[in-house]
Amino acid sequence: MSETKFTPGPWFVKRQNPSPTTGEWMIAGSKPGYLAEIRDCGSGDVQANAHLIAAAPELYNFVEEYLEAWENGMAGDSYLFYLAQAVRGKARGEA
Repeated sequence: MSETKFTPGPWFVKRQNPSPTTGEWMIAGSKPGYLAEIRDCGSGDVQANAHLIAAAPELYNFVEEYLEAWENGMAGDSYLFYLAQAVRGKARGEA
């Protein structure tokens, strides 16, 4: 596995913030402070977006584990292999 530099998980949807000067939903990691503020840009899906973003480290770890299983002959679906490669590339900023 190559080294990927991002704030390690887990990430959490920490709190709802009604302040108009910051994001409605805050994403936090294990260290004090916030990783991200999730704002409503008119979609109305702010809470769902916050939960998806908070799941990013676990989703990335799943992709890494799947690709490692593929390389070791323990995963057999080529479609999932190419999908996992694409997702990992996007997460790494390669796509």
